[in-house]
Amino acid sequence: MHRIDKATEKVVNTESWDELPEETDDYLFVVQAGAGIDWSLVDGVLVPPPSPPPPPPTVPAKVHKYWLVEELLAQGKMASLRAILNANDEARERWEASNEVYRSNPLVDWFAALQEMTSADMDGLFIAAAARQATAQI
Repeated sequence: MHRIDKATEKVVNTESWDELPEETDDYLFVVQAGAGIDWSLVDGVLVPPPSPPPPPPTVPAKVHKYWLVEELLAQGKMASLRAILNANDEARERWEASNEVYRSNPLVDWFAALQEMTSADMDGLFIAAAARQATAQI
């Protein structure tokens, strides 16, 4: 049996009684198997509270260059990266030598600045690239 607060229409206690108590000014009582604390009374039926929202995605420290390229292509930014790399020998050599791209790499922030991307935009790029890798079926 569940004690329902009339003001909030939420279960505040689950109790065992030999018989159903009478409703009071503050509480009413409902018998329904499986309900629990914080369930709500909706049209005479107890319903569970909504699930909490999922946590925000974590920005990966690094992504495989292949998946970053895939995401850059999808966002239409790969041509810009090519132009930037062609104009800077050191950056191009580092890009070509790497298999993974670290979010903390200063060249990543340099590219973001040239693209007028915010740090949040770049985090989103890394999150999207990691999601591509996680769902890849190669």
